[in-house]
Amino acid sequence: MPSNNFQKIRDAELIAVISPTPGHASTFAERFNIPNHFTELDAMLAMDKIDMVVLGAPNHLHCEITLKVAAAGKHIVVEKPFCLNMAEADRMIEACNKAEVKLMYAEESWTKPGGMDDRAEIHGTEGVAYADVLQGNSIQTYSNKGVGYAVEKAGNTMGWSYTMYEENWNYGFPQEMEHFVDCVKNDREPLVTGEDGKAVMEIIFAAYESAGTGRKVQLPFKTDAAKPNDLWKR
Repeated sequence: MPSNNFQKIRDAELIAVISPTPGHASTFAERFNIPNHFTELDAMLAMDKIDMVVLGAPNHLHCEITLKVAAAGKHIVVEKPFCLNMAEADRMIEACNKAEVKLMYAEESWTKPGGMDDRAEIHGTEGVAYADVLQGNSIQTYSNKGVGYAVEKAGNTMGWSYTMYEENWNYGFPQEMEHFVDCVKNDREPLVTGEDGKAVMEIIFAAYESAGTGRKVQLPFKTDAAKPNDLWKR
């Protein structure tokens, strides 16, 4: 989650950043004028001024960190994917409910190399409408050599590509964070919660079960698999 998103939110202040890798957090803090930086999570969570933590750590750490943040009484935004499995999802939701903190889930597609493709079609009895929600806000570009950076997940810009401007805004990152901040400040229910994150995990596990067995899988789907791939390559 880009840090400059918080600079556009009137009611939010980014006051601390953490990385266990020596030098990373301090360099990041200096670049974006963040007053505090840490290499230890417990030290950061001891700050009374922190109300909300945005978790962008490796996937296998999401559950462990969420439990610690909840125990410290901080609200949490978890970046996708929510966690590794359904059991972890239940533990995260239970911990946040027990601590009476909000568990919010930040989701956008992570399976689309070449950039996002967000379109809508409306078909009616008297007409039809098409909306290219994301790529319609980009510059269609052709290059023999490539044009450098075009948009997230577009690893190669040779040939046709969609060069995005105001990328964060078009992805909705500042608006998403503004909503989460408002939920914390005014005690509102987030539009996307930990339960939604768990639902996404359930669909992913069901899809892997279907791929592995070659049959349809009905929802709700329960599994104790540690990772989705375990259901595919059994």
